[in-house]
Amino acid sequence: MRNFNAIAPNLHAASSIVSLIAQNLHSQAIKLTLSLSSPILTDQTYTLFIKSGHVLDTHLATSIITRFSKSADFFRSFRFLLDTHQPDIVVFNSLLSGYAQFHQSSACFSLYNKLGWYGLNPDRYTLSSLIKSCDSLEKIMIAHLLCVKFGFSLSGFLASGLIHKYSKFGCLESAEKCFEECLDVDGVVWTSMINGYVWNGELDKGREVFVGMRGLGLELNEFNLTAVVGALRELREGEQIHGFALKSGLLCGAIENSLLLTPGRQLHSLSHKAGFMNVTSVGNALISMYGKCNEVNDARLVFDEVSFRDPISWNSLIWVYSENGLVGSAVKVFSQMCECGIQPNQYTLASILGAVAGPSFSDIVMQMHSLMIKTGLTSDDTMISCLISSYGKCHILDYAKRVFSTVSESNVEHLQVMAATAVTAGCPEEALECCKSAVSLWSEIDVVTLSVVLKACSSLTNLGLGRAIHCLVMKSGLGSDRFVETAVVDFYCKSGSIADAQNIFLDVSSHNLAAWNAMIMGYAQHGCYDEVLDLFGNMTELGIKPDEITYLGILQACCHVGLVKEANFHLSSMFELHGLVPCLEHYACIVDLLGRGGLIKEAKLIIDQMPVSPDAQIWQSLLSACHNFGNLKLGEVAARELLKLQPENDSAYILMSNLYAKAGNWDAVRRMRKEMKEKSIYKEPGSSWTEVGASVCHFLAEDLSQPQNE
Repeated sequence: MRNFNAIAPNLHAASSIVSLIAQNLHSQAIKLTLSLSSPILTDQTYTLFIKSGHVLDTHLATSIITRFSKSADFFRSFRFLLDTHQPDIVVFNSLLSGYAQFHQSSACFSLYNKLGWYGLNPDRYTLSSLIKSCDSLEKIMIAHLLCVKFGFSLSGFLASGLIHKYSKFGCLESAEKCFEECLDVDGVVWTSMINGYVWNGELDKGREVFVGMRGLGLELNEFNLTAVVGALRELREGEQIHGFALKSGLLCGAIENSLLLTPGRQLHSLSHKAGFMNVTSVGNALISMYGKCNEVNDARLVFDEVSFRDPISWNSLIWVYSENGLVGSAVKVFSQMCECGIQPNQYTLASILGAVAGPSFSDIVMQMHSLMIKTGLTSDDTMISCLISSYGKCHILDYAKRVFSTVSESNVEHLQVMAATAVTAGCPEEALECCKSAVSLWSEIDVVTLSVVLKACSSLTNLGLGRAIHCLVMKSGLGSDRFVETAVVDFYCKSGSIADAQNIFLDVSSHNLAAWNAMIMGYAQHGCYDEVLDLFGNMTELGIKPDEITYLGILQACCHVGLVKEANFHLSSMFELHGLVPCLEHYACIVDLLGRGGLIKEAKLIIDQMPVSPDAQIWQSLLSACHNFGNLKLGEVAARELLKLQPENDSAYILMSNLYAKAGNWDAVRRMRKEMKEKSIYKEPGSSWTEVGASVCHFLAEDLSQPQNE
């Protein structure tokens, strides 16, 4: 008899299993092991089951496969299916359902094709799983044809799934056809069609269907409302991803927030009238919807209205604050959540960690790290990646390395995150080492690794290595990937080879906005204002909508050439022509431009009139201008504000010390130097690097240690 005591969760369970086996009740023993969630125990009990001459019947097989499929243990699930004596369609459905739940589309279709070997025909549950698993328009069309073939095309149970998938893939015409042909249209089918219109930006049609649904007397319930509000939220999420895609060069165009906010507010009002605001799921959906539309105050009001707040309610509000850059408010809500006795989970911590950016948030990251250790989340691969990235954003690479070193078995994703973090923290050499490890671990090179390598080469301005990587890109067949081609253009621009960047840019997709932005930024860095304007004009002629990064490149070009009037024009046209709101980076360009031109009072006026609080970069630009033009009064103001934000900023002390020296105020100079000494603040020496042979050599100012320094 096997030693079940060693692997059973408790002694009572072990004795129960042994007792059942002794009575030849192996089926009940296997079911007991399933309830204990111990795969090894199930395997051992099943071995005894087979040795005792039993055959795996369909009823027991369904229970086993369902249990393992729910935990994504498809290896065991498939093995038990093969062991089943004369499996019926229910057994197959138990595994198909698991594949669909975890989006294993290829496996789902492959298993479906095996039904014919057993002489089985699909039922509606089979086809439902097949539809749910579809990850392409081609597959959903195949699933639809199978529904027609087996006489299920007019079933509301399947029609809702078909409408959902067709809508997700942007094929509204097919979704509408399924809706029209469905005979038993229930609330689920109506809701699917409404969501389909909302997802595709057809808000008026969605509203018409919603009104038609209510006109037919179909019950309005919390599920309908939650689904429709969720669709609005997902559409806004799609638009934000769409915005990222614009920056990454994937798509063009956008939908205004107001188009989504108006129906969202109407549904909020309807929820009040129908008495569903006490339903937690409705409140949670509204919180997320308002968050996606950047309506933080409305999201908070809904949160306060929800009578019973579950963990999703708290996570939703924390996410809203984090997504809108209000990290302090997110942490405050997080503290209130803990005080209410609600255990934070990985989604809570990921929301906060995802919002941190900059050294000022290092304490928060460390606190989240400590909590991860206490709650046992350090074994979660996603959380480990998130933590590594957050430490990198805070420029604490040593801590990121420490987290990375605790991973028992590094995977490609961890290495890629560590590489990207090293680049962010200004350590491109270490990023390259991580990428080498990722390639050796996986034996293949992918888009993410190539993008990080090229970014590291850009930081090093290592033209030779970058060209070699470019050759590898072409050989690997990934040259047409939009992320990669953008990274190649960016690399050549930052490495000073603007001609190579131009040649590569001519071959990129015309709608890859990220590549256009990279080329504009490249021209700006090289002071080519006319080329920037020409490129911007070509963009607009092709119907490509510029984004904030596009205008940042234009303003940087103005800054390099000293065009104050033109810069002010472009700053104004951002909102007037394209509805883009200038952010800190745009104002920083204007302040820097005015400061370089000696227009220090005008630069200070811009800072005073900014709709957002100036950051350290803006105050440092003003301080540098004051230093260059000897404006002691405004220099003191800029230094004071800069040191509030960055108390240990060495350049603030150095610039003010020099400014006082120019003014002959030697007492102030001594005071500044004394304060630096007391705070252990030292000027970081200037450094540079150059490529010598196959290696990159670093040099400090007046560094004579290199044997080839002459």
